[in-house]
Amino acid sequence: MILLVYGVMATGAEALFWTIFAFGAILFLMPYIAMHLAFLRLRGRDPGHEGVFRLPGGRWVSYPLSALCIGILGAAIVLFFWVPGEPIDLVFMAQVGGGVVITLTIGEILVYRGERRRAAEVEDASRWRAPAAPTVERVSAD
Repeated sequence: MILLVYGVMATGAEALFWTIFAFGAILFLMPYIAMHLAFLRLRGRDPGHEGVFRLPGGRWVSYPLSALCIGILGAAIVLFFWVPGEPIDLVFMAQVGGGVVITLTIGEILVYRGERRRAAEVEDASRWRAPAAPTVERVSAD
C-alpha cells in the first residue's frame, strides 16, 4: 500500500526508485541499531551472564564498539535522507520518514494485537481441563 502511495507521489521513475530504495534501506538498518542498544542494556543489567557473546577486553571494548556501530548506522540513515552538498529536500524527507513511521506503527499495532490474541488463547487453554478419565473397578473372582 505504501508503495502505491509512493508511486502516485513520485515525479518520475528515478525518483520512485530512490524513494523506495531509501525507505527499504532505512527499515533494514533500524533493527541493527535496536540490536546494539539491546546489547548495551542487557550487558549493563547483567554483565556476568553465562553463555552470551563476549568480546576480548570486556566492557571497555564492547561498549565503544557498540556505540561506534550505532553511530555508523545512524549516519547511514541520515545520508539516506540527505546527500551532502545538496540542499535538504523536505518533501523527500517527509515521504520517506512518513513511510517509515507509518510502517513501524502498523508493525507495532500488529505485534500488539498478536500478543493480546496469544495471551487470550493461553488464558482460555489454562481454563480448559480434560474430563476425568472413567475409572474401572476390578471385580474379584471370589
